[in-house]
Amino acid sequence: MKWQSIFIFFLGFLSAFVQAQEKFETYTDEKHNFSVNYPSSWQIIHVHGYVWSARSELTNAKDKFEDLVQIAAHPIHHSEHTLKEFDIANAYARKKLSSIEKIAGSKVLAVEKAVFKDIPAVRIVYLTKNKMGHEVKCSELYAVQNKKIWTFIYTALHDDYDHWMPYVNKIWDSFKFSATKK
Repeated sequence: MKWQSIFIFFLGFLSAFVQAQEKFETYTDEKHNFSVNYPSSWQIIHVHGYVWSARSELTNAKDKFEDLVQIAAHPIHHSEHTLKEFDIANAYARKKLSSIEKIAGSKVLAVEKAVFKDIPAVRIVYLTKNKMGHEVKCSELYAVQNKKIWTFIYTALHDDYDHWMPYVNKIWDSFKFSATKK
């Protein structure tokens, strides 16, 4: 039993070492005024409706799902301009929750107030199945900045979610809103 504990500790240490060695690159989007760092081994993809998406590499021969980190930015409706940013973010999160609850087998795990880059935000975490039938865990954060609703999304297979979280945290920590042009 003791050797198993040592082995598990060693694997955790090795994983942390590999993550520390991972090189990051910077993506800058001048149209939407932001920059973000991402692991150089991840692939940037552009998915309709998202301004930035990156997916992880496959970790082994059995790995069939590339975990995703996505950023979406959409102008808020002019009728929302007088509302508080948190109220807008909360309304968008509630719309998403409503759609999640309609999907058979989906389960909301958390809905919480959050702060992202000093901006009041709402975070939801849920389980669902993707189009291929895999159980995935998703975390979505909604925040309003520069009259846009920003959605930050992390999607991974349920069993891989925690593995990629240190990378995702580094990505979100690196995110910067650029100065808007006048």
